[in-house]
Amino acid sequence: MIRIVIANQRGGSAKSTTAATLARCFSDRGLRVLVIDADPQGSLAVILGLNPPAFLNDLLIEKLAIRECVVSAKPGLDIICGNRFTTDAETKTMGLPGSEFLFRHLLSDYERNHDAVLIDVAPSISLFQTCAMVYKQNVLVPVDMDILSVQGATSTSLAVQDKLGVSQGSDLRFRDLKGLLVPNAEFVDEHVGSGIAVGIVPGRGGRG
Repeated sequence: MIRIVIANQRGGSAKSTTAATLARCFSDRGLRVLVIDADPQGSLAVILGLNPPAFLNDLLIEKLAIRECVVSAKPGLDIICGNRFTTDAETKTMGLPGSEFLFRHLLSDYERNHDAVLIDVAPSISLFQTCAMVYKQNVLVPVDMDILSVQGATSTSLAVQDKLGVSQGSDLRFRDLKGLLVPNAEFVDEHVGSGIAVGIVPGRGGRG
């Protein structure tokens, strides 16, 4: 099972574009993919041209079954879309005991129908970001070559380390794509530091 969180504290770093592209690549290779849009901007539905029957907030607040909230972008590629009401769902979930394990409990059975689960989170420190970090195995940080995007990667790595200190049982790794995709990875190393490898993908023009 592949589990990847796509995160960057900086908005406009092509998180959602990266999530959509990666999901399509996995699907084209024959993997069954589930994507969860936990970003209230709801960009994945726009990027993939979807008209979902229900959203993540309907799953969490209205208690609809997962299958009622999933929309198929293509055979083998399922999406649970987000919208502006994702924020309401997050607020109502925040006070629940063990809320950081929400995605782990929510997806424990349904993920068995898939080979890969991708979660696109909002460009901010939030409960759903924490839930995704606890659930995941890997974090992919799209980084454009501007200082604000790199600072966003720094904030993301620090937030992840903080969450790892709070949540037991997490097994988090950053994927290192630097040498393949950008020539000046040293710039990122200098500003992000901490020995954590940050995945870098082209980000210009994408929605994030």
